[in-house]
Amino acid sequence: MALNFDKLAHLQSNYDKPKLGLKECNRRLQKHPQDPYLLAWKVDLISISDPGGAQTIWANLCKKKPPITDTELLPYVYSLSPRLAEGLHTTNTAGPESRTLWQNAANQMNRSADRARLFNICVNAAKMQDCWEDVRWALLQYRKETPSNAKPFFTYIVASQLSAEKEKSLGNATGAMIASSVAYKFLKAAWDNVESKPGAVDRITDTRQLRLMYQIFQRQNRGKEFLELLEKAPPGIQAILSANHLEVLKWRLDTTKEEKLWRQLWDVTSKLADDSSKFIDWRIWSGMLAASDQFESEEDKNLADETFRQLAEAPAQSSREARLAILTYGSKQSSKEKLLLQCKKYWDEYSAFNCCFNDLRHIIEPLDQSAREAFLSHARNGAVSMKLSGEGDSTKKQSSWLQAEVNALKFDYLLNLSRPEAFDQTVLETFICNCIRLYKLGVHIQHSSNYDAGLLAVMSLVKLHHCVVTAAEKTQIVQNARYLLQAAYLLQDMTAGSQGDENRQLVLVSIRVHTLLGLGNIALGLISDVKTKEFLYDTVAYTWLSRISLTFPLGSAKPKTTDPSSNLAAALQFYGKASRNINDFLKADIQTFQFDQGLELVDFKRKLDLSLVKHINVLERRRVARLKGVPCDEADLSFLAPDIKSLVDSRDFSIIPSFESSSSHPFHSLLAESPYPDYSWFIRHTTIDDTWSILAEENSILRNPGYRSLVLQKLEEEDIEKACLTDIERLGSKVWMTIHSVARQIMLGHTSKNSMPQGIQQIHDWLNGVFQTTLNTFFELRSQGEDTDLADALILPTSGSLQTIYYSFELLRTVTKLCDVIQGFLKQKAPHKAKEVFKKEKIAQLANCAEEIYKSIGTFLNARLKEVIRIGERSLRAQLQHGSTGAALQELMKFEDYAGYLDAAKDAYKTALKVSLRGPASK
Repeated sequence: MALNFDKLAHLQSNYDKPKLGLKECNRRLQKHPQDPYLLAWKVDLISISDPGGAQTIWANLCKKKPPITDTELLPYVYSLSPRLAEGLHTTNTAGPESRTLWQNAANQMNRSADRARLFNICVNAAKMQDCWEDVRWALLQYRKETPSNAKPFFTYIVASQLSAEKEKSLGNATGAMIASSVAYKFLKAAWDNVESKPGAVDRITDTRQLRLMYQIFQRQNRGKEFLELLEKAPPGIQAILSANHLEVLKWRLDTTKEEKLWRQLWDVTSKLADDSSKFIDWRIWSGMLAASDQFESEEDKNLADETFRQLAEAPAQSSREARLAILTYGSKQSSKEKLLLQCKKYWDEYSAFNCCFNDLRHIIEPLDQSAREAFLSHARNGAVSMKLSGEGDSTKKQSSWLQAEVNALKFDYLLNLSRPEAFDQTVLETFICNCIRLYKLGVHIQHSSNYDAGLLAVMSLVKLHHCVVTAAEKTQIVQNARYLLQAAYLLQDMTAGSQGDENRQLVLVSIRVHTLLGLGNIALGLISDVKTKEFLYDTVAYTWLSRISLTFPLGSAKPKTTDPSSNLAAALQFYGKASRNINDFLKADIQTFQFDQGLELVDFKRKLDLSLVKHINVLERRRVARLKGVPCDEADLSFLAPDIKSLVDSRDFSIIPSFESSSSHPFHSLLAESPYPDYSWFIRHTTIDDTWSILAEENSILRNPGYRSLVLQKLEEEDIEKACLTDIERLGSKVWMTIHSVARQIMLGHTSKNSMPQGIQQIHDWLNGVFQTTLNTFFELRSQGEDTDLADALILPTSGSLQTIYYSFELLRTVTKLCDVIQGFLKQKAPHKAKEVFKKEKIAQLANCAEEIYKSIGTFLNARLKEVIRIGERSLRAQLQHGSTGAALQELMKFEDYAGYLDAAKDAYKTALKVSLRGPASK
């Protein structure tokens, strides 16, 4: 039966496993050895296992006679180029054979329109593979068929610029220079042709084309030349500039700043600032400030001084932006006394606005202690002077007073409580109580500033927890998380109702606090309350997905929304969906392709392809599957980029609000048990993932040889003390490398009479010595007698403890799998190198060691579960009501329902007990 592309797709769907697909493909090739569809399928199936054979078949397909003309098969064959087998972003062309493929097909077509359509398909195929040299070649062929068309001309400029950037990233400086020069020359010609060739196709005639010129000149660091061209723009360009004056103004200001033309930037911005009838925003004032910072000559400095002095004296300059600009300039020029006076005046005018704190914080903090204290005293007194007189106060007056009080508290926190050297438990508790009181008043008058008051209380409770825990650790005592528990309860009140749900930052903080407590099902249950757009998966989702596989990997039956694997899958699906949407845009017909958006979209696509967060999520999801005892989803491997050295970290750590001083760690760092996973974490954990894949004979995350060698090289170069690892991850890093080495050598048949038994012995000694001792200490510090005070009892699991438990389970499961594999080789009748180097007794000894440690963890978990059942409710009540902060919370809300927290704590322990050494987790 002759194939077509639809039938090929049907076959690939029916035989989606590589081994089965190859068997069926070879069977059909025996009858139809020259069938191009079957040959293309075979190239696809063997590209990793037999790259040399794939190369030969593919090259023959490209030169096939008669040539392939099926416009669905052609892009598929093109995408199978061996150069592309290494993945996107590793090459800029599929090679000369691929061009032969398209050119031979075009030679079979008699009509120019058909050839143009074919090269349009070629352009899109090359775009999908990020091969911009091929895009350029195809566009040149397309232009030959449609010489009177302007669209391919400007698309060719885009392709040339993207090709230059790709060549540069690949280390080809000559290729980058040539392609960049082509893009520039074509654009310059299009500008010149506006006057010299008014009827030419290749001339700038609209905003899109001019915007493209700005973008490319900016990327090529030709901003100064672009500004000069704008100054002498011909009438045809002037019309475009006038119609888009705001966008053009932005171009001018941004380019002038990027080119460091400070006097020119000053002249433009100061002139705009002097004319209130013109469009003006903070971009104008920031431009003036940036220019004044860079002035070197006395003449320019005097000009800036005089200008800002006149602005300060001018009554017309009453806007907040103008006042803030004058104040910011003064912070670098004025005396301490004058600056302090200006700050006080600014406070008097804007203290009732939420922006006041952010406006002044960077000006007030650098002042000396006496000036800071003077300002804080003024702020406190100013807030007190606005104090409400009674029930007759207007809503506006109530709101203004509350906002001023909250702003004063923020400065108190910034200047006093958040400084690393400042920790006074009594002062901190008093501050928390005051914040809770203001939060309660804010709820009563329904003003949004109450959320900041509550957030200050939460921040202070988290800081109090860390300070108390750190002090306790020095005396070998494990302090419970009662202050975190109080913060969690306050956050539950703050995020209740529609207004709380819509406050994304508060919900994210609540997720992190509940995660720290080890209450995974509550934390993950809050995810549905995060009002976030899909594209924020790359920037924000780390707040709930980081190390989820070590804190709550197995999920919970109730509610169903707390399945971590589903949350990770949803995050990965975003990348697939976003990539498809961008591809749909890029695949638009040349006549409808919006070339001025192409550069940014390709940048975004590359950023998503190389997302560090995406790659970490793949690892997290695979670890969840291993702890569940189910096969990893091989489809996740399609999200990985082979050139991992170029991974991009786009996480937005500013999404978590912070009122901390510049000398302290940001607040988001206090919401993590350990540093968030980074590139070094990813590299190290790929080897852990690879170890299991090798033993289970699954497709490995390191299946690409180049990928594997890069990972191992990076690990050799890495300073493990600087890696973003938890204590337990750092402790186990060395033994994991030993396990990985032993597993690879066994499965590849490279067993050595010396190294293999030594490796097994090293694993056993580490487990029996270092690891067992560490766990015994861990268990001992968390054990408590029946006479333990209820407020001091260790009831909640905490994320740190859970990470230790699940990390241990993963390690023990892998060691057990290693022993089972070796014992399987030893038992089989067929000869195997393992029989020559391993002794059954040593392997059994290692397996027994792993099982004993596993049982000790189970004993610990059962003991903790019994403790929660025995005193859980009474202890939670005591912890929530503990101290002055607990009393303040009691006045805010009654503590009556502990069921959710108790169930979450029980669930955390019960779920951990489901992990088995072999097979799927128990249900």
